[in-house]
Amino acid sequence: MQNEIWKKAAFNHLPDLRETIEEAKSEIDLWQSLKEYIADNPEEAKPVFDFAWWCFSNSGQHSFRYEVEAYFYEDLPVFSDLRPLLLRFITPTQFTELSCAFGTRVNLDELTELCSDFAEYKKRSPS
Repeated sequence: MQNEIWKKAAFNHLPDLRETIEEAKSEIDLWQSLKEYIADNPEEAKPVFDFAWWCFSNSGQHSFRYEVEAYFYEDLPVFSDLRPLLLRFITPTQFTELSCAFGTRVNLDELTELCSDFAEYKKRSPS
């Protein structure tokens, strides 16, 4: 039953990624596939970030929030191909709420650098 719930939510939010969603055997597998997808297709990352935020903040499903935090957001600061996407597609409000997740896989100096990079990026970027 749980499998059907997360797949249905993913299909609704990411209809263009139907094949990726169908191939995923679990929520963890889906988030891994989505990270790979956005790393390879950064220009198409916004819907994935929108879905991730929905899972974290609006889904009403505790497991959705846990899985996206543990298997998507925690990895963003670590991988060089995902970090620029974090800066681009995460809002300041989201960054504040997710800062604990970002800090789980980096040390304090790296987290401080990420916070500085984020602030600088948002200062330079329109909207």
